[in-house]
Amino acid sequence: MKRSWIFLRGLGRNSDHWGPFLDVFKKHFPQDEIELLDLRGNGLLAHSPSYLDIKNNVRDLRSRSRFIKEGREINILSISMGAMIAVEWAREYGDDVDELVLINTSERGTSKFWQRLQPLTYPRLAKILAQGKTSAETELEILKITSRLADKQKWSQAFKDSPSTTRTNFIKQI
Repeated sequence: MKRSWIFLRGLGRNSDHWGPFLDVFKKHFPQDEIELLDLRGNGLLAHSPSYLDIKNNVRDLRSRSRFIKEGREINILSISMGAMIAVEWAREYGDDVDELVLINTSERGTSKFWQRLQPLTYPRLAKILAQGKTSAETELEILKITSRLADKQKWSQAFKDSPSTTRTNFIKQI
């Protein structure tokens, strides 16, 4: 059975940050279609202001989704803030959604703010915000906070040329 997937990333991340996972997914589910959507303020939409709330993100993504325009039922694979958006999408537009796959959901009801964004990471996040521009060093710092990838150095180099989220949009997303 062919499924239609929307992949959503989280805070300050964009579709490029799926990295090798995208190829692994396609290998295991070759019949499925994937639509990569960036949140406003991230990726190809880094120039656009980010929304301050989850509901507006849902409405915006829904209005830009080719799958929704074609009337398809969707599955959403999402991580972090993307998972918060996926849950709200299913709440607001349940007829759109068949399945949700939520990774590290930052959903308010599942944990406290300081458990979702742990206080030990605050100094690192402040350093990232102070730099203001994406660089290999910035990406490496983010990977240290968020990933268990063995080769963080390699991926920090790969992600450094990805369109960066502005400091203002990053703060709005938080």
